[in-house]
Amino acid sequence: MSRLRATRHTLSYQYSQKTATPPRIKKCCCRNSRTSHGCGIFQQDVAASRSSSSQTPKEPNNLRKHQAEFYQICKRIKAGEQIQKILMLVTPGGGKSLIPVIAAANLIPNRNSGNIFHGTIADAICWVVPRLNLQKQAEENFEDWYFRNLLGHQHRIMANNNEPNPCKGLSGYAATYQAILEGRDLHSQEIRRKRYILVLDEFHHVKQDGAWHKALQPLVDNAVLVILVTGTGDRGDGKPIAFMPYKATPSGITPDLSSSKDTVVIEYTRGQALREGAIVPLHFEWGDGEAKWIDEQGQECSVESLADAGDYSRAALRTALSTGYAEQLLTKCVENWKSHKKKNPRSKLLVLAPSITTASQYLDWLKS
Repeated sequence: MSRLRATRHTLSYQYSQKTATPPRIKKCCCRNSRTSHGCGIFQQDVAASRSSSSQTPKEPNNLRKHQAEFYQICKRIKAGEQIQKILMLVTPGGGKSLIPVIAAANLIPNRNSGNIFHGTIADAICWVVPRLNLQKQAEENFEDWYFRNLLGHQHRIMANNNEPNPCKGLSGYAATYQAILEGRDLHSQEIRRKRYILVLDEFHHVKQDGAWHKALQPLVDNAVLVILVTGTGDRGDGKPIAFMPYKATPSGITPDLSSSKDTVVIEYTRGQALREGAIVPLHFEWGDGEAKWIDEQGQECSVESLADAGDYSRAALRTALSTGYAEQLLTKCVENWKSHKKKNPRSKLLVLAPSITTASQYLDWLKS
């Protein structure tokens, strides 16, 4: 039996300080429904985007800082500069998923239009991601008419893990790290058949000298250009990240983020993303509580502070999130959200629960 008495509250919420006016709803070109978002290009813009996508890639004027820097690097590569690796540290939510599309638009010929423009260095792109949902997102980013119009490209890729001929006549494919491991011979042979741009997305998941590292090494060795993208330079377990350059410092080994003749490093920090409006600011309210519970051996355990629970942190938090403290915390969060909603009517509330059962309880509390 669990019992908890909460004395203080903690919550976090995210919002934009600017009040936004809801956009007018129009018919979206890629869905048979009324929507205010989606692909970003509406029916009146489709003809223009299709026309422009068959031309030589145009210089976009509304890219974020790291995207614009990457675009300029592509121009340097097209001009003959021998850049072999691009390392990008992009704050989460900063917009790193456009990077492979920019690379393909500039460095792979638009074959569907018969346009073989000067300076292309590759025939296809291989985009490796840690999860299946990101694999699907990779496909959609290449199909997005907004990006096609922005960059003037006609490329398409497909999610293909271990089927023969991964590209299937398209401009590339997206695979998961696990698929590369399970089909290492297929992928290592494929990357030798064509000139490939290799994108390792969220590559901090790849531990140095681990199984994924060994499976990916032949792809890295044979790609004409390797693009390493991540939102963090550290792993949760503290182990070195594969393909990350390191240097020794008085405080230990740390990522080497200096550019060289064949390697370019691009950083996009949280501060830069906030200034450009790429992400919204986070505001936190500190809180704490005390908990008491019965452990598996039948012993009564307690902590006076969740913040100082130490080895009991997991059990104390589990108790907090399944008892009255969670209801008090949720009530406080809802009050803050309602207050903000008066300033921004479009604001939403997102509640994260530790389990489906607990989520159902939270929903009942919200409805009551």
